[in-house]
Amino acid sequence: MREETSLEVEITGLAGATEFEMPAVNVVVLSFEAGLVRGEVKVSVEHDAFAWVPLSELSLRPLADQTRDFMLDYAKRKAAGQ
Repeated sequence: MREETSLEVEITGLAGATEFEMPAVNVVVLSFEAGLVRGEVKVSVEHDAFAWVPLSELSLRPLADQTRDFMLDYAKRKAAGQ
């Protein structure tokens, strides 16, 4: 997180994992729950912008096809208190 956003966070849990194939590699995505320790967002030169999005609004955002189902399932589980 620090490299990409300048934020210092504390990992509080594992949100889950998903994987998908790309032409030359198999990609595994590990997603963590985290809390802000300190800092202000400063995106790296690799990014154009950022947004804080409530989980309840996640389905309204453009999400990568490879991770969309995983992210929406996570949001649904969190809304249900799981």
